[in-house]
Amino acid sequence: MFAAGLADSGGVPVSAAQRAQRAQVERASTAIEERLDELAVKVAVLSQLSRHSEAVLFLREGKALYLEQQRRFPDGFCTACVHLRPPRTHHCRITDRCVARYDHYCCYIGNSVGHGNYRWFFGFVWAAALHAALLLTASASLLLLLTASLLADHDPHHGPARPHAHSHEAAAAYYGDASPPPPPPLPRPSASVFGRAALEAARTCPVALLLCLYCAAVSALLVGFGSFHALLISRNLTTYEHIKQVYKGEDGVVRNPFDRGLLGNWAEALIPDATLRRVYSTPLPDRQSPHPLPAACSPSNARPATLPQTAPSGRSAGRP
Repeated sequence: MFAAGLADSGGVPVSAAQRAQRAQVERASTAIEERLDELAVKVAVLSQLSRHSEAVLFLREGKALYLEQQRRFPDGFCTACVHLRPPRTHHCRITDRCVARYDHYCCYIGNSVGHGNYRWFFGFVWAAALHAALLLTASASLLLLLTASLLADHDPHHGPARPHAHSHEAAAAYYGDASPPPPPPLPRPSASVFGRAALEAARTCPVALLLCLYCAAVSALLVGFGSFHALLISRNLTTYEHIKQVYKGEDGVVRNPFDRGLLGNWAEALIPDATLRRVYSTPLPDRQSPHPLPAACSPSNARPATLPQTAPSGRSAGRP
């Protein structure tokens, strides 16, 4: 947990000059988005009023403004860090920085989960699941021991009042043919007797019962969460990419260009690689095309800029 919380998650370095331009860039981006929304409303209203000539004028202004926005703030541009994000990098609003191979923000470790600390986070999840399972086993064993002790104290067939008989073989060797018959088998306690003993054990040690219930729920959740991340590693996906369906095409088929096979995906997630760290942590203008990544890979959230057929509405995707 400490390794996952204190390790660098893979933040993209930002210079002081970029930080100084943040307010100016955000104001300019917000002004363009607000103007685009205003033009979209005007075009919609004029079209309903059949004033098409005026609507065309606003539509042309909107297209020109949209092209200006795409030139100044292309898709994948982070207005908070003032740079074009590397592949598979997204801006974490809580830590206020772009994180390479961003997965999610974990409140339990107090840090973003990214390329730099993902292996520590994955180990922390399974270590916590193992710890909860061990506590569950110990608590359940304590309750069973208390139940058996109560059965031996209160059940007349299992209590210490009845002495243990000698074995039939030893009695036969001593008495000869007149040896006493072996004792009958002791009857098992009924379900009601066992239930009363179990309730008495729970009253005697309520902490063990609470630990059993709590650890059973926690271990089940952690095993499910760890299995989910194991599936993501096998597909070379992050939680962010899985939720946003980044690589899902229009035909509904997921085509992940970073998928390297089962062993390659696990090696990338759990084995430190200086080359991949440089790829994921260097802004695009200063980074040359690396060999490990496919040559056609641009930022995972980048899309070709196309002119809108109608008035642009909504906010730009380039905003982090």
